[in-house]
Amino acid sequence: MTTDLCPRIPVNPELPTWARERAGLDALAQAGRFPKLSEWEAGELQPTLRQLADFEHSTTRQDAPEQAPA
Repeated sequence: MTTDLCPRIPVNPELPTWARERAGLDALAQAGRFPKLSEWEAGELQPTLRQLADFEHSTTRQDAPEQAPA
């Protein structure tokens, strides 16, 4: 019996593309940090929870209201 220690999170494949483009990031630039990004965007592979959280952090817009200094 095999156990998947890093469960994959079902994500609409359009979401990573939208987040990356919204943040103004190039796919090739992000591929260095997220080697499976093209597979996520193609819907061939789902990210792990940790990968999804890291990707979200990398695509968060710095000018978004929730990121504004107090």
